[in-house]
Amino acid sequence: MQEVVQHLALLPLAKVKLELEIEVDVPGGVAEATVRTVSENAAVLKFSGSNFE
Repeated sequence: MQEVVQHLALLPLAKVKLELEIEVDVPGGVAEATVRTVSENAAVLKFSGSNFE
């Protein structure tokens, strides 16, 4: 990824934005402790959003 971004960032007046989407399907659901840990870590890392459905 760095090899691609570094070339784009060198372009005059370039503003580079990266987005990462993570989707996980867990049959039977995710344990509450895991939901709490992932949610807390996402908040610390300043993710723009995280949710469990």
